[in-house]
Amino acid sequence: MRPEPYELGPADLRRLAAASEPAGTVVIQRPCADAAGLGGPSPSLAASEVVLSPCAGDRGLGVGAETAAAAAGHLDCPLDGDVIERLVAVTGGRPGVIDSVLRAACLRGGGGLGECVMRASGLAELVASVTVSLLRDADPSRLQALALAARLGYAHEDLSALRPALREPDKEPWWEPLTGGWYRMLPFWSTALCALRPARSPGFRRRLALLAGELVGAHAVREAVELSRRADDPGLLAELLAETDVEDEPAVTTDGDATGRDAAGGDAAVGGAAGGDAAGGGARRGEWEAWGRARAALVMGRLGEALQHGRRARDLASGREPAARGRNALRLIRRTMRARSARKRMVLLLQAVEATTWPHPATAPPQAANASSAISGPAGKPPGHAIPGRAAAPEPGGPRAASRPVAGQQGGRAEVEAWLLGTFRVRVGGRAVVEWSGKLGRSVLMYLLLSHPKPIRRDVVLDAIWPGVPENAARNRLNATVHALRADLRKVCPGRQVVVYERETYALAPDLSIWLDIEEFTEGCATAARLRPEDGDGHEAAIARHEAARALYSGDLLEDAPYLDWVVPERERLSAAHVDLLNGLAALYLEAGAHAKCVDTCRQVLARDSCREQTHRLLMRCHARQNQPHKALAQYETCRRELDAVLGMTPSPETHALYESVRRHLTV
Repeated sequence: MRPEPYELGPADLRRLAAASEPAGTVVIQRPCADAAGLGGPSPSLAASEVVLSPCAGDRGLGVGAETAAAAAGHLDCPLDGDVIERLVAVTGGRPGVIDSVLRAACLRGGGGLGECVMRASGLAELVASVTVSLLRDADPSRLQALALAARLGYAHEDLSALRPALREPDKEPWWEPLTGGWYRMLPFWSTALCALRPARSPGFRRRLALLAGELVGAHAVREAVELSRRADDPGLLAELLAETDVEDEPAVTTDGDATGRDAAGGDAAVGGAAGGDAAGGGARRGEWEAWGRARAALVMGRLGEALQHGRRARDLASGREPAARGRNALRLIRRTMRARSARKRMVLLLQAVEATTWPHPATAPPQAANASSAISGPAGKPPGHAIPGRAAAPEPGGPRAASRPVAGQQGGRAEVEAWLLGTFRVRVGGRAVVEWSGKLGRSVLMYLLLSHPKPIRRDVVLDAIWPGVPENAARNRLNATVHALRADLRKVCPGRQVVVYERETYALAPDLSIWLDIEEFTEGCATAARLRPEDGDGHEAAIARHEAARALYSGDLLEDAPYLDWVVPERERLSAAHVDLLNGLAALYLEAGAHAKCVDTCRQVLARDSCREQTHRLLMRCHARQNQPHKALAQYETCRRELDAVLGMTPSPETHALYESVRRHLTV
């Protein structure tokens, strides 16, 4: 068993082990687990034996591209090899997420999941993109049922309140079929679905009450009580506690301890000197427990409670590195609370869950005296842990001042600034790196920057930079290249270690503040697409947002490295985002009556995608409104020729109808 930290506490584990077959062995693995805290074999377990084994988490169980490709071939999955490799890279090899995406793509015939994989920049964005894509046309009853199932963890057709959530369970990645018609919702997807916000509607409350009643009728009173607590409905919780014999047990944290009481029934010693611990160790344990409670609240979508526990943990933090990571976690929680769109909320919620995952104080190594001195980086930092917040985005000529201080920054400027759009440039400590020992060192640094903040396994770096080279030879080349790269970076910033190696992975030092133009550009595109003129800002503000994002795109990704194969997927994604941004800007120019700018922007789009009918229609309307119908008709002919030559297609009915309207001198 590898349960999620918030799924099972000590009592649940003992009940489950006791229900197993006689003379059986139950192996329970928990990330950063404290075996003593989970409880060991006891007379209540009958003949069963329980083995408690900490594990490294999903990253320690990751699979490679070859294994994922073999699984896809076994399933007859329609996703091609590039998509599968990207899926492994984005998920960090997490088998559960990879398997669920492959099965969903197989049953849906692709269904747009391949595009979601190629455009995702990280695991959280992938899960959010797939979830939003599959639920784009979902009705309110289905969203309500899914939100409840995410908090319950299971669903069955006999539970009428959850029936809308099981309309196509075999074609959705978040369901795992069990026996007897039951379905289990996979934990990572359930966390994303908890970002849905139907709880404010009366329909959701009625459905919640119906589900609680069905659970009570099925003798699952404890589950009904826990569901009402997770759904944040104190009224229903009070009714259930008054009408049943179940006591109001404290919520379970990531280490299985109660949030409000300790094992003896007294108040939890968050400040932590009780039990003989030293003051420092007790505070460290109290901080870890508070983050555990924050994470348990996050996975259930209870953001206010998570923020409260996070602030408590921040007050208990000691040392620069824990305090910086705590500020980053709180920042993500607050951004999640302010997010308006479901997709953005899912991405931030999943990132916040990762950021609040802390190593157990009993298993974490002692903190290093100098966080930047060792190759392994800050002591006690698990792989994939979120980093301190980044600086505000600099302009191409130099970074502008940050709007708020960020850990590791000097004077409002990020310690590492990298421009990957157009010609590759990088600054460390405010000084540009201009001397390189060779192209391979630059390539390794580019690869790490594109993958930031996710650590990259050494074998993945070898396959990308030295494909086809024997492993031993490639490993020697990598060691020499990284040594030369570090020497190049030390020339401009002698006191900092930029590239670190830890647990078979390479990454940028987690205590560095890093600014990337591609992240700033992606965020600008998302903001421009999300906020439209009808939101109240007007055309001028909308155009200004589009222009600001457009200014960041100084060229295609790594134009001075055109032959690197591993750059192509991300280069195409950013190029497509740039074209979408220009098309939206042209539409805004047309609505604002700036016809000359509209024509110029449309021609820039068509220079990159000559078959984009939407842009051809924009240009036709622009010419017609300038009282130049002959140019509009000529543009239609250009569109027809391009579609026929490139795609062997004819213009769509919408484009042809616009052509007829222009030809008849109608208003368009």
